[in-house]
Amino acid sequence: MSTGPKDIEPATEQARLTPGPAKRSGREAAADIERYFQTAGLREGDKLPAEATLREHFGLSAYTLREALAELRSTGAVVTVNGKGSFIGHAAARPAVIRDPANPYRDLTPIRANDLRFPANAETATAFDIAPRTRLYVKEEVCEHRVTGVLVSLVRKVPMPVLFNIEPAPDPYGDRADLTTALADHYGNLHYRTTYRVVLNPAPEIRAALDLPPAAPVIEHRIMTCTTTGRVLMTETDTTAAASGQWEQI
Repeated sequence: MSTGPKDIEPATEQARLTPGPAKRSGREAAADIERYFQTAGLREGDKLPAEATLREHFGLSAYTLREALAELRSTGAVVTVNGKGSFIGHAAARPAVIRDPANPYRDLTPIRANDLRFPANAETATAFDIAPRTRLYVKEEVCEHRVTGVLVSLVRKVPMPVLFNIEPAPDPYGDRADLTTALADHYGNLHYRTTYRVVLNPAPEIRAALDLPPAAPVIEHRIMTCTTTGRVLMTETDTTAAASGQWEQI
């Protein structure tokens, strides 16, 4: 496979496409293409490369590419005009943080972090189906997105009972990949549930972490790592400022 695109439209002829793994879902392919928009410096109105070029350089089938483009159109990241082609959509319609389903926080660079332990409140205890005041491992980070420069508040929570009887004991504050590997080895296949919500009046500590004015809304994105039976083993919540018009779409 060649390393540079062929027949790239003039608006993007200086950009380079990065091939991805051969077998991906449409959603995963959409995330790859979305990252390309950012790293290649594409702007609103730039025309996308030909579909044949996208298929070749991202290693996609025609079906998967169609799924990926449909996903991007649904978020406004791509706009298709009949008879003219597909173009980069309005920047405000795209999320500030692009998440790779295989490694959702790969583009975040920690600025500061706290490793904490504290008892679960009633809401958290219900989410994990544990007794109130069960101790939690909590990792709090303020990160910068390496492509956009956006500040991100990232919080990981793992109940202590989840790590009982796992040998060797994983570090609940350590590398995410090592932790999820240890959980998968102990609990079997892991499943993920994702939720989004808009918070119109974020907590003062969130406003301070993201350097936001008092009235600024935020978008809270949560990934729950679960067993096949639905037990929640870990939650990861990232919070970003809601760009103009962005929160209205969720």
